[in-house]
Amino acid sequence: MYYNKNIRTINTALSLVKKKYFIEYKSDKIIAISKCVESQLTDEFKVPPGQISLIYNYAEPYKLSNLRQAIKKKPFTILSVGRFHYEKNFETLLKSMKYLNNPDIILNLIGSGDLKKEYHKYIQMNNLNVVLTNPENDLESYFLDCDICVLTSLVDPLPTFMIQAGFFKKPFIGSNVDGISETIIDGYNGLLFAKEDFVELGEKIMNYYGDISLMLRCSNNLYDLVNKKHIPEVNVKKIVDLYNSLLLN
Repeated sequence: MYYNKNIRTINTALSLVKKKYFIEYKSDKIIAISKCVESQLTDEFKVPPGQISLIYNYAEPYKLSNLRQAIKKKPFTILSVGRFHYEKNFETLLKSMKYLNNPDIILNLIGSGDLKKEYHKYIQMNNLNVVLTNPENDLESYFLDCDICVLTSLVDPLPTFMIQAGFFKKPFIGSNVDGISETIIDGYNGLLFAKEDFVELGEKIMNYYGDISLMLRCSNNLYDLVNKKHIPEVNVKKIVDLYNSLLLN
C-alpha cells in the first residue's frame, strides 16, 4: 500500500473515552475541546502535550434584543436538553422535581432515546409537572421561554447546551463534573451540585427561584465568559491557524 508521508492529519477529541483510538491518536495534531479532554489525552493515554491543541467548542451567539432575562414568572420554567441516555442522567432531574413537589415549577425536558418510555412512566406515576418534548433543530423559543437551564450529566466534556444557555443569558445549573465544573464557578456564573444528588439539585433550583439577583449575576457572568471563549470568530480562527501551521512545516 502506498503511503504519502507528506500528508498531515488533524483529529478532534470530542469526548471522554475509555480506550485509545489508534488512528485518531496517531494524528499530527489532536484538538481537545476542553481541559478535561486534554488531561485525559496526556494523563491516561500518554499523548505528548505538543501533539494537542486546546480549542474550545463554540456556538452561535444570540441577538440579545429579544431576550427576557431573569424575570421570574409563573410557572417557573426549567429547560433541559439532551439524549435520553444514562450519561445525561435525567433521572436525577426527575427525582428532583418529585422532591420539590412545587406546582409553580415546570420542567420542559427535550430529547429522545431509549429511556423515553421509562421517563414517561416515572412522570405519570408521580404526577410530575414535566413536559417531554421531541428534539428540534431550532430551540430558540424554548430558551426564550425558560427561566433557568439545568444539566445533570454524569460525564460531559463540554456541553453545547451550557454554552447556549450562556448566549441566551439564562441562569445555569450543572452537575459538578468534567467540562461543566471546568466552566462554572458555583455562585458566580452558575450553580453546581454533586452528580446524582437530587436533593442538592432541588436546593439549587430553589436558590434561583427565590433570588432574582443571583439569577442575574450568574447569567450575566456566564454570558461574558462564553462571549470570550466560545464564539466562532475566535475558535474557528484557531482551527484555521492550526491547519496553516501544519502546511507551513
